Amino acid sequence: MIHNLTPILFPNYHRWHSQVLQQAFLPGILRRADIVLSNSNNTARDLWQGYTSLPLQKPLQSRRATMSVSAGTTAKSSSLNST
Repeated sequence: MIHNLTPILFPNYHRWHSQVLQQAFLPGILRRADIVLSNSNNTARDLWQGYTSLPLQKPLQSRRATMSVSAGTTAKSSSLNST
């Protein structure tokens, strides 16, 4: 789950180690991930625009996404409305 890219996009609001770690590790994480989830369409757009050299597929734009997960089990239900 990618929450945001603010350490990269707005480094003046973060401690130096947050910037360095995200810049160092995020490209490799994105390359190895089978799926990348983001908590907002803005973060998905930032990933899509900021990492053009990586083989990312264009993210779905969703109006609503819900998922219910119990500890130690797989997802019980999910829904996604794409536009």
